[in-house]
Amino acid sequence: MKHHNLYTAMMLVMVGGTSGTIHAAESAENTTLPTIHLKAEQEATGYTIQKSKSATKLDLFLKETPQTVSVITEQQIKDQNLTSVSGVLDQIPGVYRQSYGATSAWGTGGEYTSYYSRGSKILNFQIDGLLSSPAIEGRNNNALSNIDTAVFENVTVVKGATGLLNGSGLPSASVNFNRKHATANARSSAKVSFGSWNTWRSEIDASQSLNNTGSIRGRVVAAHQQGDSWQKWGDSQSTILYGVVDADLTDKTTVSVGTSVSRNESDGQSIHAYANFDAKNILSSMGRKDNASPRWAYTHTDNISAFAQLKHEFENHWLFNANYNFSTTDTESIYGVIGSNTSGVYEVKEGKRVQVIGPDGKPLYYTNYENNTSTVTAGYQHTKPVEHSVELGLTGPYQLLGREHELMVGANFQDVDQNDPYYNRVMGAPGVINIKTWNGNVAQPNGLYTPVKTGNSILQFRQYGGYLATRLNLLDNLKMIVGGRVSNFDYYSESGNQKNGTTIKVDHQFAPYAGLVFDLSPKWAVYGSYTSIFSPQANKDYQMKLLDPKEGDSYEVGVKGELFDGRVNTSLALFQSALDNIAVEAGKYVTNEEVPGAIAGNSYYRSAQGAKTKGFDIAVSGEILPNLNLNGGYTYSETKEKGERINTDIPKDQFKLFATYKLTGALEKLTVGTGLTWQNKIYSSYDMDGFARDTNGQKAFTLVDAMAKYELNPDITIGLNLSNITDKTYRLNTSNQTFGAPRSVTGSVSFKF
Repeated sequence: MKHHNLYTAMMLVMVGGTSGTIHAAESAENTTLPTIHLKAEQEATGYTIQKSKSATKLDLFLKETPQTVSVITEQQIKDQNLTSVSGVLDQIPGVYRQSYGATSAWGTGGEYTSYYSRGSKILNFQIDGLLSSPAIEGRNNNALSNIDTAVFENVTVVKGATGLLNGSGLPSASVNFNRKHATANARSSAKVSFGSWNTWRSEIDASQSLNNTGSIRGRVVAAHQQGDSWQKWGDSQSTILYGVVDADLTDKTTVSVGTSVSRNESDGQSIHAYANFDAKNILSSMGRKDNASPRWAYTHTDNISAFAQLKHEFENHWLFNANYNFSTTDTESIYGVIGSNTSGVYEVKEGKRVQVIGPDGKPLYYTNYENNTSTVTAGYQHTKPVEHSVELGLTGPYQLLGREHELMVGANFQDVDQNDPYYNRVMGAPGVINIKTWNGNVAQPNGLYTPVKTGNSILQFRQYGGYLATRLNLLDNLKMIVGGRVSNFDYYSESGNQKNGTTIKVDHQFAPYAGLVFDLSPKWAVYGSYTSIFSPQANKDYQMKLLDPKEGDSYEVGVKGELFDGRVNTSLALFQSALDNIAVEAGKYVTNEEVPGAIAGNSYYRSAQGAKTKGFDIAVSGEILPNLNLNGGYTYSETKEKGERINTDIPKDQFKLFATYKLTGALEKLTVGTGLTWQNKIYSSYDMDGFARDTNGQKAFTLVDAMAKYELNPDITIGLNLSNITDKTYRLNTSNQTFGAPRSVTGSVSFKF
């Protein structure tokens, strides 16, 4: 594979453009230029931030925010070589990634990767504070995990329910990706890396003023990565180009416009993997490097995004913000897999469904680990969803009873629309593939590109609402935030059959919010917060009936510390949520004919009533000692229904920590770091016998990472990253053999110019 020509040309233009600016300045010796006054801008080098608007739209110190806030900064992204969103979210304390098949692969309805926090799935994702994916359970045609992190300043996660700004959601978390913006002082950097599995990566980041006064600034970011799979075959590559212009129209008004274009391609990779055992409870003998995907499986995703932002400060210090984001994603894929369908082969005779008998006189199965035979399952997808998001907001101070308070009011709108042909899953001849000699070469099943006539692949999601909150300065050391949101939802989805389409409509749903923060001292505060939960869901029960929306309440209390002039943030939080109609996996359909609309291998659910999640978070981030930066925490979260634990396929205990130390003295140019990730045992959440329960699980495991970087001079740094040093084998779900990556090593060279 080679770099895309567009990417290479962009790299040359950016480097050449920077050089051209320098030469032009040198040739203008006799030209009198106006004096330029620029505000000093320092590159963030820590592992925490001081302020965030992610929780309430108010620009609050983390200590003043009555919810747990975690952040992965640009510096940590660089130190750990976190090039994808999935890699970043893996580092957030208390966040668990569940994947079925390759993270880059695409199947019916989107990628098969989900993220969980505090016992619930994360549904709320934002880019620069704008709603950026449908907040509905189930797959929603997003391509979140493969977004390149090169364009982000940081990733901020607000734990718990976030209905005030997001509307629909669960008491899990809201993830906000904050884009990079231009700086007035010229700053450019580049990085080239090479690592395990022939993985190459190059990136460049250039920012500078576009006029003499610095009132117009531009920034361009480009990155390209390509490499092989760590399995026996497969490869992938990705490219992203991003540009933004920030302009000060007046001293009080700033406008930003930007766009990004990205392409992600993977070949020989697919959703799903080998099932842990077949219908006769015989275990799979396949290992982590065995690829269940045919070589012709692929996923090609092209995304175009554009955004505009307007900020204006009035004379009375009130701030007006207007944001708009457009995104369209064109994904074409063929998913293919063997060993995932372990059910028996049936046919209808005289109106009855009977199992097919094979040539050996025994019942025929799609996968049979006893004689090492299997069947290829495949499907073609081509989706082109379009998304528009708009938000208008106003924040500012006001006087009441002799004290100054703050008010926040706003409205947002999100529209996602997709209507494409639907293609049925097709299967090859049953049991003709020899698993032991499987090399990925098999003919594509007939009918792969034939769309069904009964319906399309449709997703229509609209959410709009308004929110209002005020921060009351009750005492010098006591602040209260109180407010609420009114939301409206319109949702319709269809997967090839109009008769089984899912329609959800909710009007004027109100979500209250309240938070209280009491300063014990300038460095420490205690807090409490409450909000309600409302989440329409697309999950269905065994009879394909839609489950009722989830509803409940979420509470959090805790203590926060802001130490060493804001360089360190700490928190201890106790949280509890009570939720009705929580979807619990109750089983999987064995055949398509089991009930009308069923798809073999898909899960069905039941509604749990009175489910309660309880737990606590402990977190610390920042420079806790001179030259010692760390970000980490421990999370305990358990969900029970009628005293019995549910959602056991999500870790109850998690510990994550990453730390770096810049040495002193003769080794002052050397920085070393190490990371540790641990989670407890997980197992399938629906009823199984002892064998299945023990097999459909993942034992507790620990991952160890390390890094080092050395400054050859102020402009050149060499780096080394090692991941999964102990080469731990572990799975990313409980029901099939989707494994985490083995040990890997990456070397890099970074430049500043």
